[in-house]
Amino acid sequence: MVAIIQSAIDKQAAKENRMRRVITLLSAVAISTALFGCANEALEEATIAVANYNAAAATYNEAIAPYNEAVSNIETAAQTVSDAKKTAQDAINRGEEPFDEETLQVLKEAMLAADDAIAEKPKQLAPAPDMAIRDDLDKEKLEQLVEEANRNAGQLDPSIIPAIPTIPDYSREIEGIESALDAYENSIKSMQQVTAPSDDFVIDRLGRIDTITSIQAVTEDHDPNGQLNKQGGYIGCIYFRDSQVSPDDLFIEEGEDTVDIGTDGGGAIEVFKTADEANARNDYLAAFDGMGMLASGSHYVVGTVLVRTSNELTGTQQSKLTDNIIEALTAVD
Repeated sequence: MVAIIQSAIDKQAAKENRMRRVITLLSAVAISTALFGCANEALEEATIAVANYNAAAATYNEAIAPYNEAVSNIETAAQTVSDAKKTAQDAINRGEEPFDEETLQVLKEAMLAADDAIAEKPKQLAPAPDMAIRDDLDKEKLEQLVEEANRNAGQLDPSIIPAIPTIPDYSREIEGIESALDAYENSIKSMQQVTAPSDDFVIDRLGRIDTITSIQAVTEDHDPNGQLNKQGGYIGCIYFRDSQVSPDDLFIEEGEDTVDIGTDGGGAIEVFKTADEANARNDYLAAFDGMGMLASGSHYVVGTVLVRTSNELTGTQQSKLTDNIIEALTAVD
């Protein structure tokens, strides 16, 4: 009898254990279903929110593209001016002396004018980045992502994009700099041409003047002043005859050449190593100005060159011939 009772008790206990295991399993299934169901719902919401945001971002980025392109073109236009200015500044920084100092001032003014013309450059509009859903996000993170996507999408309003800015035309300013730079660099070349030029160069340039009929350079063996290549003397001296001086006004002996006739026949170009030496010679000649037969004619220093014209010419003729000579010597071919 006891055995029967004990057996019944054991069967009841086993039954209760099975029930507890079933209940535990069902609870686990229910909990798992609830959890994964919520996660799947959050993922679905996040997927929709991110897709909506990315669509809005694509529309926004397309809308700002023309604006950003215009801003880029404005920056390019301004950079073109900066490049022109840099080229000009590089030339100035070399420190070479121009024949006409005014060309340097004009160049600087053109650069300043370009600075004043530069319009304020607007900033590029930042494109909206794409959003993505990472695999490791839990339900809470997915919900945060939904909020972020919705918030960001609400800020992407194409209607708030500024009007497309006008691209300025700086062609006038650039042309102004380039033109002034050309004049400045040509003026530097002009100064170089009248800084200790060779006899051949001077002879070639004098040959371009219509009234000059003959040209001859002195040599150490044929130099009336005896100053060629001596300390403080000239390194070149080229005499010339001019058709405006009548031979009847000259005392020309038979066999005399252009060098023998001297400055009276038209004039001379004396070339020195330095401007100081040329000016010293000019000061010496100035001491005889207005002294009748002792006067040596007009004299004018350009670079390291002393341009002299005959005392037999009128003042107007001297000035005109001097101008023609300087123009010929400084012309940049």
